[in-house]
Amino acid sequence: MQVGEVKAGTGPGGEGQVVASSFAVTPADTLVQHVTAAGALISETHYYVWLVAEDNDHPGDNGRNIQLNVTFLEFKTRDVTPPVWTAAYPTLFKGGRAIEVMTKMDEPGQAYFIAVADGATAPTAAQVEAGRGLHSSTPQLNLSRFSHKMHP
Repeated sequence: MQVGEVKAGTGPGGEGQVVASSFAVTPADTLVQHVTAAGALISETHYYVWLVAEDNDHPGDNGRNIQLNVTFLEFKTRDVTPPVWTAAYPTLFKGGRAIEVMTKMDEPGQAYFIAVADGATAPTAAQVEAGRGLHSSTPQLNLSRFSHKMHP
């Protein structure tokens, strides 16, 4: 990446940029934060950022002074999507007085469940996460007595 391409807001050959911007840094030795539009970047994607700085015109100077080398930074955007169950999951193995819940998701995470009596109103996702049924009632099954196993 060349200094002129970064200053122009283009990628190599004038293509490939996701977002480009310039912003003032005044006065000297002042921390300045510049934020891009939230929709400009894609969740969980690696990006490369090239930066170059140029000073302002000063009386008596012969033009502006621009850095000769480009600074390179890289980062990955964070995950902003919830996990999704993979095909055929979740499922239950039912027997006797126990329930075995089997799950498989597209990313690491935490799965929650509660069991309520047949005919009860379905709880919200927040109630399931809190381990409570409708109206914050205690679920039919005591979750503190359950354990989980990791299956490959």
